[in-house]
Amino acid sequence: MNKPTVQIYRGIPRSGKSTLIHREIVRSVNAGKRPSSSVVFSADDFWINIKTEAYEFDPKRIGEAHAWCFREFLNTLETLGGYSGDYVPDYLFIDNTSIRAYEIAPYIQAANAYGLKHEIVTVLCDPAMATSRNIHGVPAHVIWDMHRRLLTEELPPFWVQKVILNNLQPILNAP
Repeated sequence: MNKPTVQIYRGIPRSGKSTLIHREIVRSVNAGKRPSSSVVFSADDFWINIKTEAYEFDPKRIGEAHAWCFREFLNTLETLGGYSGDYVPDYLFIDNTSIRAYEIAPYIQAANAYGLKHEIVTVLCDPAMATSRNIHGVPAHVIWDMHRRLLTEELPPFWVQKVILNNLQPILNAP
């Protein structure tokens, strides 16, 4: 049986993580794979009101949102054994900020427990640009603090990682 690959995207809010995941899914579909060949897990989905489809963020419930997201991931891993060959997703995408190693570690441990390959994709973005696109109400100083932590957080060297530079032109061209 084929097994999915777990890709954990990390980056500041509005850095382009969701857009990059969407592009990866579209690329997969264009390569002849079925549209449902990937599953995306995002704490942002916790905030969507099922009846109105409105985004209703409550900062007091961030821990609850991330716990819900991780449970959804675990539930999917548990049901993978019930999929027949054609219905196993190719990718399981984690679409959260995942700035700190301790936020990533549970997903890595779960992937390892199920024998799945995994990769961490760090999306670097100009914090000023991310702040200007902010729809979640995250204060600018928080986004800049998250950016600093993202750049300084050391992940274990044995975790497979890659970095995507997304919308960094203003920083790269800075004097």
